[in-house]
Amino acid sequence: MLVGLLLSYAAVSKAASIPLFAFVIKSGVPFAGSASTPTLFVMGQVIVFVEILVGISLVVHFYSSLMRRVAVILFMAFTVVLVMLLVRGKPISCGCLGFSPSGMGSRAEIWFGIIRNVCLVMMLVAVGMWSKEQRRLNEQVES
Repeated sequence: MLVGLLLSYAAVSKAASIPLFAFVIKSGVPFAGSASTPTLFVMGQVIVFVEILVGISLVVHFYSSLMRRVAVILFMAFTVVLVMLLVRGKPISCGCLGFSPSGMGSRAEIWFGIIRNVCLVMMLVAVGMWSKEQRRLNEQVES
């Protein structure tokens, strides 16, 4: 549920400034550098939509097993982008949980994002394993 709230907050903060988020996509994602502005806006809106869908689904436990997997994929993809920004030496704010006041980030902000995402992935995997174990135990009790 916590991850769902976090994803929902991230989506709302990005939705509030799609033009800035489109700039972040253009600057941070390698294949997006040559994309047109309308394409970047659509990419930003799709990311926001997926984050809201996954976030709300996790909060209300709707297809939570599937949505946990989707969230893991999202966080892994975001982490890859952050690592690429770090390697390229472009400390632009990813906008993951809202944007820095200046719109620019720092190496520390990127490292924090990487560590945060790794922790969130580990949390989601642990919850998935715990949930699977609980189902297995319930099946044993019923039989």
